[in-house]
Amino acid sequence: MTEPETEALSFMIPKKEMRNIIREMRKAMNPGEKKAADAVICRKVMEMASGFPDKNILIYIAKEDEVNLNEAVLSFIRQGRRVAVPRVYGKELKFHRILSLDDLEDGVFGLKEPKKDLPVLKPDGDLVFMPGMAYGKKGERLGYGAGYYDRYLSGYPGNILTGIGYDFQTEREFEASMNDIPVSQVITEKRSIKF
Repeated sequence: MTEPETEALSFMIPKKEMRNIIREMRKAMNPGEKKAADAVICRKVMEMASGFPDKNILIYIAKEDEVNLNEAVLSFIRQGRRVAVPRVYGKELKFHRILSLDDLEDGVFGLKEPKKDLPVLKPDGDLVFMPGMAYGKKGERLGYGAGYYDRYLSGYPGNILTGIGYDFQTEREFEASMNDIPVSQVITEKRSIKF
């Protein structure tokens, strides 16, 4: 088989289709298995962050079938770490520091968001834990399609970007865009993949 023929067999799944595939796989997870996987991922996130005790932590609050990191969020707060979570403002994100899950309120897209009057934290070489729909073999991250994280992070380079997901979300082949900001590692219930 010649090289051009080999290339022709390579199949990149369109982003929309990949999102639908992963969404269905997450919905199909057994609740008990999901809870156990979430707990393992939380422990790995806490272990990873312990290696950077002076860095701020920017982390998401899960919705629906995303990996729930609340256990890690609460642990970081108890440790006195500076923790910030995202709030949507139009097409942009801002991360507000929280001291408790009581600092959250109902926001857009079914998200729990920090209250507007909480201090804004801007990352500077900090830890950023992001949700994603799928991750490629070189750290490519497929988000939800609105580009919030990509736009936000383009203004704050130099942070340690960690994608969070279940193992079946990794090593996926999908169409990537120039504006998609890659992660430096992905943490799943089975492994931590560094790029």
